[in-house]
Amino acid sequence: MLIDEKHWNTIFDRYKQVESHGRQRPDYSGTGIGLNFTKSLVELHKGKIRMESKVGQGTTFAFILPGDCSIFESKDFADASVADDLQLSALLGFTTDKNGISDQLAIQPDFEKTVLVVEDDPLLNNFLVNSLKDHYKIITAHDGEAGLKMVKRQLPDIIISDVMMPKMDGYELTKNIKENKELCHLPVILLTAKSEPSSQIDGMQSGADLYIVKPFNLNFLMAAIDSQLKNRKRIQKMFFNGMMQNMNNLEINQMDLGFLSKLNGIIEKEFSNPEHFIVDFWRKY
Repeated sequence: MLIDEKHWNTIFDRYKQVESHGRQRPDYSGTGIGLNFTKSLVELHKGKIRMESKVGQGTTFAFILPGDCSIFESKDFADASVADDLQLSALLGFTTDKNGISDQLAIQPDFEKTVLVVEDDPLLNNFLVNSLKDHYKIITAHDGEAGLKMVKRQLPDIIISDVMMPKMDGYELTKNIKENKELCHLPVILLTAKSEPSSQIDGMQSGADLYIVKPFNLNFLMAAIDSQLKNRKRIQKMFFNGMMQNMNNLEINQMDLGFLSKLNGIIEKEFSNPEHFIVDFWRKY
């Protein structure tokens, strides 16, 4: 595997992904975290890491660690009580506020709500699950194809999905959800390392309710989940209270809005015949 010289200075950057030469390219190139994570660990131990890439020879990574413990100071050693997830979050590019998640956000746990996490990287998947499990029921999938099957089978209240995944990426997953009249009401939050405006446009055009660029604050993600769930509850309340005329100003999927408008019209028209109109409605729409 040969790495182009123009990428040598950035190969250890977080989320950096480059094309390689000299081997068949796989269908999925990874997350761009591994080398940055390795470099962080080496430097944490006051070591050095380097890379060489030569035509005909391939690419070699090497690191050197000091053998003399006297170079370390007491501050270099972490207290055993420091949470592993907080250390991991710093290495992966996620941050939390000083007091942790949810206290200052006043987010109450609601285990009647199910959050589907779709993330192919086991490290990130576990990290997101551990961060959210104290507030919601969590289910997971490790690629978009499996995620879509789980959405259809379990109907979660919200989907949190990575963009870059094998088999089916986050854009396609979102599009499949939003174009299905039985699923389009489900909020989708996309998480991605792609910060280019074109990528963000792709995310929103796929139908995503929110597009969050990594790295991001975990409290922000929690607030986003809470906001989306409250918005769905608000829409349900407005519908049951007969306030359809106010829904046009809400962030609501147009397929949902069309469905609700038709349902509201039939309810008003067939209110005196409640035994038949619902069955007839589902047959037609």
